Amino acid sequence: DILLLTKPLGTGIITTAMDRGIADHSAGEEAVEVMAALNKAAGLAMTAVGVSACVDVTGFGLIGHLHELSVASGVAAYLDYHAIPVLTGAEDLVQAGAVSAGTQRNALHFGPYTEWKGRFAKAQQVILADAQTSGGLLMSVQREKTDSLLWELAQRGAHGHIIGEVGPGKPGSIVVRP
Repeated sequence: DILLLTKPLGTGIITTAMDRGIADHSAGEEAVEVMAALNKAAGLAMTAVGVSACVDVTGFGLIGHLHELSVASGVAAYLDYHAIPVLTGAEDLVQAGAVSAGTQRNALHFGPYTEWKGRFAKAQQVILADAQTSGGLLMSVQREKTDSLLWELAQRGAHGHIIGEVGPGKPGSIVVRP
């Protein structure tokens, strides 16, 4: 199956930065716009196509929800970091200290299940653990249905980003590639 994400990551980082007074206005506006977008259109698209599994990405961050989805499905997950959408400025805000306690707990708890292939900055690792507010849907869809799902999403005004795949390996493990 292919892994597809409907909204960018970083809402938890940006809202934390807003609370601490270190986010600029445009970052806050972008985060609010993402959080205000409902998952209804994406839900209708996935129902029309039929996906193998789906979870909303919220408080456990992408790696937490992906770990649980892959454990329940008996598969390993393989992410392509460069394909994962991230809100503008989120990495810089991590470096400025805008990391919530929930995100820190996610990184500690789900970090042992995550293998980083290549060189990744600490900020990039934190983003995958970011405790999202009103995050998108993470879908696992059969490879042959991927184009249909992307089309259905676009027809409904929703976004879809192919971020990796599931496959053989230890259930619950996540391999992050550059």
